[in-house]
Amino acid sequence: MESNFNIRRIHNSIIISLSAKPKFYAYILLSLIVIAMFLPLLNTAKITVDKIMVFVVYIILMALFPLKYALWNVFGKETLVINRKSISYQYDYGFIRNNLTTTTYQNLSTHFQNFLIDKEKTLGKIHFYEEDEKTGLPNIFHITSIYITQSQYEIIIEEIKSLFLQYEPFSMN
Repeated sequence: MESNFNIRRIHNSIIISLSAKPKFYAYILLSLIVIAMFLPLLNTAKITVDKIMVFVVYIILMALFPLKYALWNVFGKETLVINRKSISYQYDYGFIRNNLTTTTYQNLSTHFQNFLIDKEKTLGKIHFYEEDEKTGLPNIFHITSIYITQSQYEIIIEEIKSLFLQYEPFSMN
């Protein structure tokens, strides 16, 4: 699965935008789910309270959960904001956007987890973690949702390194 990858630096923050390039079948799946949402409305010969309740439960259980994933496959975008003290992330489903979630850290570490190795490229996800001070075990606080290539991961790592190695002189003047 291909992904759109955009990285930019604004002052002391790195902003990474990841979004999947949808395949043709993702559009078909989204269309089928939207049609299935309104399927119970075809049987509206006699509307009763019971039918309305069944329709509401049907929409919640059978349509909204698959609709969320279908929207993600077509319009999904993940935004990461990394600075020297925290990492923030937000998921955008096209019409629905989650709140920005921020996690602070002491020592940022990353790991590229391979999920798909192709002849031409390796796709995977980034694990952001820090070591627990007491146990020394890694504490994962974010995993990207969209697959990226190994070369895109290396670009992100170089930007993170330059963020932490950036020297800002202090002057009393």
